[in-house]
Amino acid sequence: MSTTLTLAIELDRSNPSVMRRVEIPANLTFLQLHDVIQAAMGWADEHLFEFKVGPWTISMPDDDFVPSTTQWDASRHTLLEMHLTAHDTFSYLYDFGDNWQHTLTVVDLSSASIKRPRVISGSGACPPEDVGGLHGYYEFLRAWEDPSHPEHAEYRQWAQGRYEPEFNLIAADARVSKLASAP
Repeated sequence: MSTTLTLAIELDRSNPSVMRRVEIPANLTFLQLHDVIQAAMGWADEHLFEFKVGPWTISMPDDDFVPSTTQWDASRHTLLEMHLTAHDTFSYLYDFGDNWQHTLTVVDLSSASIKRPRVISGSGACPPEDVGGLHGYYEFLRAWEDPSHPEHAEYRQWAQGRYEPEFNLIAADARVSKLASAP
């Protein structure tokens, strides 16, 4: 029997709220979940990441990586191994410099089988890469929205093609859909 998880993914402390709700097969590895989050949120996958689930840290190995009972390789471990239940939460950190901390909440588990991960709802624009964390994002938003802001033109030029000011469900789901068709 296959299990489908519905996850709410929320960018912590974001105001306005940046959130995505996805349905995923529970047999995804954490690396595959990382890919889904990147596509659903609108991140560009340019930085390191890690998950924290209970006492476990799950990330991609690097030269300093030492597998242990609490440090796991994201490409080798699945969500099923965590025995998650409804309302469980865990964290996802993307970009250790900008510190984009996300909380993932298991909204639902079902025995329904899905062919691919999909985005089912969301809100808020994803901050552009390398904007400087939440503080930088808020400054970016002030400049983006105010033509009289001294950095308005500079930020508009800098973010060209890397920032969508509104959440677009169709575009987010299309990005996630491409993961299913990737070799």
